[in-house]
Amino acid sequence: MIGPLPDPTAVFEALRADTDAERASERLTALVRDVVGIVHRDVQDIVVDDATWGSGVYAGEFGSGDRIRVWQAGVDINDFTTKTRAKVDGLFRRALSAAGSWGYQIKWWTLALPAELGVPDLKRWHAWARATKKETGVTIVLWTASTIRRHLLSREGETIRREHLSSILAAAPRTVQELDDEAKYENTLFVRQLKEAKVSETGPAKAAFFNAEILNREVSDKSVPAEQELLREWRMQVHATWADVFNEACLASDENVLPGVVKAVSDLIHEDRADYSARMRASTIHGVGIMHQTVEAGRAGWVRDWRSVVTTHNEERTTSPLGVAATGGTSGSA
Repeated sequence: MIGPLPDPTAVFEALRADTDAERASERLTALVRDVVGIVHRDVQDIVVDDATWGSGVYAGEFGSGDRIRVWQAGVDINDFTTKTRAKVDGLFRRALSAAGSWGYQIKWWTLALPAELGVPDLKRWHAWARATKKETGVTIVLWTASTIRRHLLSREGETIRREHLSSILAAAPRTVQELDDEAKYENTLFVRQLKEAKVSETGPAKAAFFNAEILNREVSDKSVPAEQELLREWRMQVHATWADVFNEACLASDENVLPGVVKAVSDLIHEDRADYSARMRASTIHGVGIMHQTVEAGRAGWVRDWRSVVTTHNEERTTSPLGVAATGGTSGSA
């Protein structure tokens, strides 16, 4: 499981630090080629002679009149000073000339960089791009590290991240934290629901809830769409697991207290739903904590009349400061 993408510069830090310039260029070229495939489904590889076209010219989208789009990767470009501008202009002119020699007209030329350009460099880039387009009629586009990163964050980009960046983004598993003060959650709804179900030892549930809160905040703060969506699916699966067990227990007994429901749900999360924790680089304890977050949000419970428990708890919380739950500021939503 690869981790979430860090900030744009850090994504390509290892690639730019590669002392083998040729290998680094090939890696970036291959990555950008696949990213282009997300944006332009009809892209085709162009088998070219680097000595003629220039290193990194790799793909084209062929339109009417033999007009093509070309993307070029510049692994060692991180500014746009006079020297760099001359280098980029040389890359562009060689590609333009090579395409013309084969009877193709470049319609769109994109330079992809594994770095960000500062404001002065961006101003110089845009000035060069405007002047070059006016001279040649070719639209000049810049893809910086943040541009490439945004494409990689798409659903289609997940496979590309795994293929090209797994060694860079191999993230450590999320650890489980200990809860030092169990009294912190004593007045919460999820603990009250457990006690209504005659569960006397609530310490493990509090610890699981605590870790799920940490996971929730981390995913929310990083705002990685793929992780946010996966956490949302995990919550839905956990809720569905509870509903299945709860409904069966209600059919088996007319009593308000339904023995074994808490354990049965926990067991299923640890076993049948373990795939979600692995994909999130989390522990199944986080999954159990998500279940308790769902209860805390008033969407589930452990006794037949759990909704009455929710109503009573909320009324008491409104009228008495002692009833306010110290939950860390979340209500179980991603």
